[in-house]
Amino acid sequence: MGFSDARGKDIAIIRIRYIAGFEDALFIPHAFVKKTQKTSRRDLELVRERLGLIMKERRS
Repeated sequence: MGFSDARGKDIAIIRIRYIAGFEDALFIPHAFVKKTQKTSRRDLELVRERLGLIMKERRS
């Protein structure tokens, strides 16, 4: 899991949490507008939950 920031001219920063561990797919389980320096606990928990669902689905 990693993160990336995307920014356009005069546009808010978008933070994207991602996993790229598969040859055939890139999953973006959560993206949000960055308003503070620190990522909220809720956002991190949501990423973990969704990554768990992705991993479970990929195994079946």
